[in-house]
Amino acid sequence: LPSEFLDGRARERLRLRLTDWLGRRLEAELAPLYAITGAERGGALAGPVRGLLFQLIEALGLLPRRRVASQIRGLTKAGRKVLTGLGVRLGAESVFLPALIKPGPARLRALLWAVHEKTVPPALPDLSAPGFISENGLAEDLCHALGYRRFGGGNETAVVVRADALERLSNAAHKLAAQGPFTPTPRLARLAGGGEAELETVLGALGFRAKRDSSGLSFARRGARGTGGRGSRKATAKRTGASDSPFAKLRDLTSGK
Repeated sequence: LPSEFLDGRARERLRLRLTDWLGRRLEAELAPLYAITGAERGGALAGPVRGLLFQLIEALGLLPRRRVASQIRGLTKAGRKVLTGLGVRLGAESVFLPALIKPGPARLRALLWAVHEKTVPPALPDLSAPGFISENGLAEDLCHALGYRRFGGGNETAVVVRADALERLSNAAHKLAAQGPFTPTPRLARLAGGGEAELETVLGALGFRAKRDSSGLSFARRGARGTGGRGSRKATAKRTGASDSPFAKLRDLTSGK
């Protein structure tokens, strides 16, 4: 801040000191993100791996799987091994860094997102919960920065589910659907962050059809999923350049720029 006690030289010393502190703090709190940044910038990775990592960095650690479907299809066995070694999970619904699915790193990424968007950091719910109802229209890219996926609601009420919980929900629902139509269980509703209405919103987005009759609510698989989703279980098992993301400018701090 402006001060009569700081001349140009002292101000520059202070700026460098704060920049160094911020760089070290970010690298400590977001170590998995810095690790994939170093690998992506290293120049020794295959194209699909590099492209996927670049997009994951831009999104602060989480992407819907369908958004990077083409890169995933182009991955070799060696490429998948590289991603696993870097802590990247290629989930059925999302590609993300499980090590960042914690409240502390999530809140820090929310702050970076707010700085990038030139806005006040939004009020956040309990980020230890697997899911929650957002009444104030959290932006989708902010949800991704937090490690969550948003379903329904547009800019209003939406169901927001943490990436790891969404994988468990998706896996459990597909196992139940393999036996035919199934009724919702308390565990499924809990993973979706609410009750039957919230579960219907999430499962609808994951490729399930809801049916209500005299016996209540049931779900069935809608059919083969697209390339962005799970598809069949067997099928699942079978840019460089300038950037303008919340993380892009801050990552230069540790490279001395």
